[in-house]
Amino acid sequence: MSREPKWQDWLRKNAVDLYDKLIAHLKTSKGCRANVDKMTEIQKELDKRHLLVDMVKFLKVEYPIVLEEVYDDKPQPKMTKIESHNDKAVFKHYNPNLLTFPQKVIMTGDPNEIQRAVKEFIAGKISTDYLIIGNTAYVEYFHQKYEKESTMVKPESRELFKYRQIHHLKPDDKKI
Repeated sequence: MSREPKWQDWLRKNAVDLYDKLIAHLKTSKGCRANVDKMTEIQKELDKRHLLVDMVKFLKVEYPIVLEEVYDDKPQPKMTKIESHNDKAVFKHYNPNLLTFPQKVIMTGDPNEIQRAVKEFIAGKISTDYLIIGNTAYVEYFHQKYEKESTMVKPESRELFKYRQIHHLKPDDKKI
């Protein structure tokens, strides 16, 4: 995405300083990981400038494949999907409007029903993982159509894996 001309043009028109930094970065970029880090940095700065909504609108028109909207007609049992999240303890960055690999969702609800709600949510998805802390569930997943991408993301690089490691939890702990 960082090398896409339409994206670069949008960035130049909306945040010329970030565009200049991106172009300078791309001239010396050493690989995909460095580009991901730069794009994450740009996204955070756009968010600070209240330009994230505009970026998502642009992406919906020009690159709809990078965005995913999930419409779930099934009633969710006393559970709410969180749209923004300030607690960086589990997910370093969380924006449900942008496609990430793995995709992430944070849900909150009745502690007695949240596990069932998570299992309903991940049904039909692949390479799923979740961790429930109190009444909040942190979920990482891939839709079936991203099966190829799911094989490219090492489990050790996923945020839930790292969280469990830092907090000395077992790899299969789902609820703490």
